[in-house]
Amino acid sequence: MVVSKTQLYEAVLADVGEQLRVAIGHPDHAAPDSLPAPARAVKQNPDGFRLFFRQGGQEPELRAHADELRAAMKATAEPYLKEMISDPARLRWATDLVPAIAEGSPDR
Repeated sequence: MVVSKTQLYEAVLADVGEQLRVAIGHPDHAAPDSLPAPARAVKQNPDGFRLFFRQGGQEPELRAHADELRAAMKATAEPYLKEMISDPARLRWATDLVPAIAEGSPDR
């Protein structure tokens, strides 16, 4: 069976997406551990997450995977950050930073 590059990427991205979903939980049912969970999940599979965040964002047909998980990470982080940050602009900035921190985790 011949597998295309896109099919291979989609399989890896689906797996990585599931790992993140399990790690962070649903935004409506998040736990205090949900905020640091993405960085820990990234450390368990750095190559998969590197593909997810970098390649997934560059390939138009794969971008939806990366965008979906970035949005879930931000939605999960926002309630916790809101308890510490009252300014809406700073809250938005901090919430947007969560996926970037997870994205940078494998290299650190």
